Amino acid sequence: MARSSDTKAQAGFALALPDNPLNGLANEHMHLREVCGHLDALADSDKAQPVLALSARAYIRGVLPNHARDEEEDLFPLLRRRAPDDKDLHGTLDRLSQDHRDIAAARPRVITILERLITDNAAPDAPEAVRLKHFADLERRHLLVENAVILPLARAYLNGRDLKRLRKRMQARRGVDDI
Repeated sequence: MARSSDTKAQAGFALALPDNPLNGLANEHMHLREVCGHLDALADSDKAQPVLALSARAYIRGVLPNHARDEEEDLFPLLRRRAPDDKDLHGTLDRLSQDHRDIAAARPRVITILERLITDNAAPDAPEAVRLKHFADLERRHLLVENAVILPLARAYLNGRDLKRLRKRMQARRGVDDI
C-alpha cells in the first residue's frame, strides 16, 4: 500500500499534467533525473540523508510505476500504430520495454534499501550503494533514449486525438478527472 508521501507525489504529478501529455512525460523524466542524483548522493555519502531517501522512495514507489504503464500501455502502442513500418523505432521500443522490466525487477530492492536508510537514519553500506548507483545508471540510460528518440518521434507521429487519449489515460491511472 502506498504511503501518504507516495500518494502526494503521484497526485502532484497528476495535477501538474500539462495539456500535452508528452510535456508531462518530459517533466517527469526531468524529475526522475533529479531522483537519480539523489540516489547517487546517497550512495556516495557516509552520512545519513533521510530527506533524500524519502524523496527518492516517494517517487520510485509512487510515480515510477504509473509512468512505466503510461509508456508501455499507451505511448509505445500508439507509436507502433502510427509508424507500423519503422523497424528501428520498433526495435528501440522493444529495448525500452526490456528496460522497464529490468527497472521493475530492481525497484523492490531499491525501495527496501531506501526504507532502511530512512528507518535507521543511516548511510548505505557498500552493497546497497552499488545497487542504488546501478538503478540510477539504468534509469539515466533509459531516459537518454526516451528523451532523444522517443519523445521527438512521438511529437512527430501522434495526432491531437492520440494526445488527448494519452492524457486521459494518464489522468485515470492517477485517479484524477479531467482538470
